[in-house]
Amino acid sequence: MSFFFNQPDPKRRRFPIPNGVWKWELKPQGFAILAYLCYLHVHCNKNALPSADEIASQLHMSKDMAVKQIAELNRRGLLDQHMVPILKSNGKNFFSLPNELFFMNIGHGAITVYAYLLYCEDRRTHKLSPVRYEEMKILSREAMQKLLIQAKEENYYELFLLELATGLRLGEIAALQWDDLNPTTGELRINKQAGTVGPEVVICEPKTKAAVRTLILPPTVLKVMREYKAKVDSRWMFPSPKKEDSPMRPSSIHLRLHRILDHAGCERVRFHDLRHTFATNALAYGMDIKTLSTILGHVSSATTLNTYSHVTDEMRQRAAVKIDQGIAKVEVNPQEEKPKERTMTTFQARKRWSRKAS
Repeated sequence: MSFFFNQPDPKRRRFPIPNGVWKWELKPQGFAILAYLCYLHVHCNKNALPSADEIASQLHMSKDMAVKQIAELNRRGLLDQHMVPILKSNGKNFFSLPNELFFMNIGHGAITVYAYLLYCEDRRTHKLSPVRYEEMKILSREAMQKLLIQAKEENYYELFLLELATGLRLGEIAALQWDDLNPTTGELRINKQAGTVGPEVVICEPKTKAAVRTLILPPTVLKVMREYKAKVDSRWMFPSPKKEDSPMRPSSIHLRLHRILDHAGCERVRFHDLRHTFATNALAYGMDIKTLSTILGHVSSATTLNTYSHVTDEMRQRAAVKIDQGIAKVEVNPQEEKPKERTMTTFQARKRWSRKAS
């Protein structure tokens, strides 16, 4: 390996891993890759990114498995586009692993077991600065309209319309091909996801079997997608504007979302918050948990309930009020009703050559 160490004897040094890593349900291959990249980032030349071949060789796994796990870590927000670990401590403890772990010529399974034993043996851990988890943000109806109006001006209307209509994960929407869409029935097959390994976009299988699913697009969205297809000369639904026969990088889509929101005068949100927005609206309009869980590709309905408990709590409260109205003939106090949200916006898209939004 062509890495440069800060000290002559790197085996004596250690690097931190959050205690909460054991609750992230990573596969042994995924944990070993994450630990290896943490070690490289802390003690080695940060500009020398390891290839999938090198990671596979170092951790005794196939290249395909390495690529799949790197893409999964990237999708879950544990790695950035440069394969640098993003470990959110939220004020909790870290345990440390010795660099020697990667000088012992052992595989990913042994690395994971050894790390867990060290964690159990030594709870006297290193603390890092608290990092706040980003809270779920839901776009208002007006913000959604502004986003779509501005996205249309910047030629990304179809991408964000499809996201707000389906709640796809970022990697899933980036990996879509035209063969995945039936233009007659509106069936959209989700059977792969896009991730990044260094500068390359890689396509791999979804995280779970539940993530492989078929959705039905609303008629208006399907009409837009059919018209959009006539303008796209690529097998990819959302092709890269820079690299031929390649989808957009997931990170590029995320950055584009921020730019469009900035131009529209809206608060920045993560791409995943568009998924949350879709799910929240679906529940608010009466979709049942089981159906929504299937559409989102969750392993079980319990995951959906836990994630969107704030919405289901409000639904239960509204149901209780309706029962009171139906059985006890209770009248609703007008002062208790929430103000109605604006349904239309007068926003006009900012022109790309203008510096100020209208």
